[in-house]
Amino acid sequence: MEHAARQHLGAGPSAEWSMVWTLVLALSASDFSALGGFDEGFRGYGAEDTDFAFRARDAGLDLVFSEATAFHQPHGVYRPPLHHFQDILVNARHFKQVHGSWPMGGWLGRFRDLGLVLWDPAGAQLEVRREPTAAEIAAALDEGSAY
Repeated sequence: MEHAARQHLGAGPSAEWSMVWTLVLALSASDFSALGGFDEGFRGYGAEDTDFAFRARDAGLDLVFSEATAFHQPHGVYRPPLHHFQDILVNARHFKQVHGSWPMGGWLGRFRDLGLVLWDPAGAQLEVRREPTAAEIAAALDEGSAY
């Protein structure tokens, strides 16, 4: 099953650095080292892949998508990922501070639409209005989807 958000990516050179998913990324150990590895300012879940990709882009590395097939064990997903709510907010703020733009706009928008946060996609505001409830977290789980 192809990932719906990545179906448009063809094999070959690309400038779509926001589509990098490090669970299927290959690069040399020397490039990884030159980039300083993963930024340990990110905690838990969210935006660490995009940060790494943007740092690779800014360092002048080339992005090439492969036609290789990658296997990933299917598992349910949370839409939105309310079970990572606090990590996503912390990491979004860190990313914004480092890169000047918001990552995970779809998730932050869903959090806003659910009344969980006040978020200004064009500005600096990302504030918690309330935490998701246990019922909301449980309802966000889609057991039948791999992505």
